[in-house]
Order: sequence, then structure tokens, then C-alpha cells
Amino acid sequence: ANFMADRLATGLADIPGVRMPWPRQVNEVFTILPGGIDRALRAAGARYYDWGARGLTALEAPGADEVFVRLVTSFATTRADVDQFLKIARAMADHQQNTDSLSVAASLDGI
Repeated sequence: ANFMADRLATGLADIPGVRMPWPRQVNEVFTILPGGIDRALRAAGARYYDWGARGLTALEAPGADEVFVRLVTSFATTRADVDQFLKIARAMADHQQNTDSLSVAASLDGI
């Protein structure tokens, strides 16, 4: 469980837009996800806990389209589970970055 939590935390920390306000604690990972990533993960069937803003300072608190979540791994969590979770999160982050880039390019065309 702890190894999978470490794998999950390490993978999430490398995804643009994902914030890790606290270090991994045993088999728990607390992270702030962009809304698009949260929605994509839930739509794919991921289950995890919305953590509100408990324990965060005002500067760390999730923004308007972010959610602070608690992810828990167990002895039953497989490498494939973690890799699929990260694949979905990374794909949505990439999609959001590409969409943002296209929006900026379209705005520049009008200059």
C-alpha cells in the first residue's frame, strides 16, 4: 500500500496543474486537482474523498476550479490501478494545456 501511494504521489507531482500541499503520509496522498482532472477521473470510475480545505492555509487552499482530495491506497491497489489513474490525469492535463495554448494563439491572431 505504501509503495503504491509513493508511486501515485510521485506521478501526480509531475502532472501540470496538480498541487501537492503535503508530503505522502503512509498510504494516503493529499493533492489539489484541477477541476478538469477531477471530473475526468470520476467519470472514469475513480473513487476518492473530497477533503474540502481542511488543514490548508488560505494560500494553499484550492482555487475556484480545483478540488482538494484524499487518495488512499491499500494492499489491493495494483500498479495497473495507479498507472491508469495517472494516465487519465496526465491525458486531461495535456488536453487542458493544448486547449489553453490554442486559446492564446487565437487571441494573438487578433492582434
